[in-house]
Amino acid sequence: MSSSSAGLPQPPGRVLMVVSYANRAGTERHIATLGGELAGRGWQVAVLSPPGPATEWWQEAGLYVLNYDPQAAGIRRMIGSLRRQTEHWLANDVDTPGPTVIHVHGSPESLFFLRVFRRAADSSRASSRPVFVFTVHGFCSHLPAWDYWFAARVCRHWADLVICVSHVEAARLARYWHELTGGPLATRRGHVVHNGTTMPTGLPERYAGPNQERATARPGPETWTVGFAGRLVRQKGPEYLLKAVALMAKQLATGNGAVRRVHLLVAGEGEERPKLEALARELQAESPDPAWRVEFLGSVPDMAALWDRLDVLALPSLSEALPLVVIEAMARGLPVVASRIPGLDEVVVDGETGLLVPPGDVDALARALLRLAQDPTFARRLGAEGARRARSLFSAERMATETEKLYWQAWHKVSPRNNPS
Repeated sequence: MSSSSAGLPQPPGRVLMVVSYANRAGTERHIATLGGELAGRGWQVAVLSPPGPATEWWQEAGLYVLNYDPQAAGIRRMIGSLRRQTEHWLANDVDTPGPTVIHVHGSPESLFFLRVFRRAADSSRASSRPVFVFTVHGFCSHLPAWDYWFAARVCRHWADLVICVSHVEAARLARYWHELTGGPLATRRGHVVHNGTTMPTGLPERYAGPNQERATARPGPETWTVGFAGRLVRQKGPEYLLKAVALMAKQLATGNGAVRRVHLLVAGEGEERPKLEALARELQAESPDPAWRVEFLGSVPDMAALWDRLDVLALPSLSEALPLVVIEAMARGLPVVASRIPGLDEVVVDGETGLLVPPGDVDALARALLRLAQDPTFARRLGAEGARRARSLFSAERMATETEKLYWQAWHKVSPRNNPS
């Protein structure tokens, strides 16, 4: 057993990670990271999802991928496909002394799967009753209150263990759990396990010293590169960032600093992309000689290459759970400018690892970005402190160790037959 499992004398088991989407986004990277860490400790990890580009991430992490028919094929066909794949996975019950875990992630529709899996498990001949886990990554629908109420209701009946990726997510779920049960979530099945990421070796060279040369992947020192990574939806605030960068560029063009231009890289896809591209053209048309430009990169499979191109990550979200992109950027020595909202303030320490601004405040966002562009020493200090904080609190190893312990605790509780005599 690996040294990362120190303090866990129990042998590893098998896990089926389930998610209702397979795009290149935060939940999918979370599954790749957590699953990869568990697989490295001897767990047998599979992912059950509809077909999608995230399959490449999961396979690179050493995870076995099963696909079910997507919702577009019809609800009955999707449910039937889910049940068949789950029964097939349970039927291949290898002789492992550790827990069998079905771990569902993410969206409200994924909650429906818990009942399907419980029924599939009841009809299977598996040697032990599986543990059913649901991880709340944050709900982003137009009716989030209903989503948390529904999550509390379903998890109360069908989940043995509920994991929240941040304290704010736990608080949101606990409110509705209390309404349904009259008791607190924490004393029953709810736990907080912060997102984690694989840490690069050593302190990133970008902030190794005050005279560190810029990476060759980025433009010259007169250009400041701002990055955004996330779904292109209103909740993530990309519209505010476009306006802030345009405002910042005007101020740089009339100033005396070394930085004269801004390059904005937007990584991600979403329903707002056409509107954002039109806004970018409109903002650039207002300046006959614009001091900034924007690139819409679409879905980015290699996030490490993106971080190497940036000077700062900006995430002006209106609501968040615990965004993995912020942890990844901090781990690689990037300062972060983000909204001062629950979830983000669990990761970014204002003035120490990044700068927090009021959500939706374009002027404040522009001022924060401008401050970092004009004070590279301050930006380097934020980046270095951010890397240290990420290593201390948000490593993939820590996330896997905490999750592994919770699997075992739940497995011993769900059925007497899971306990050794």
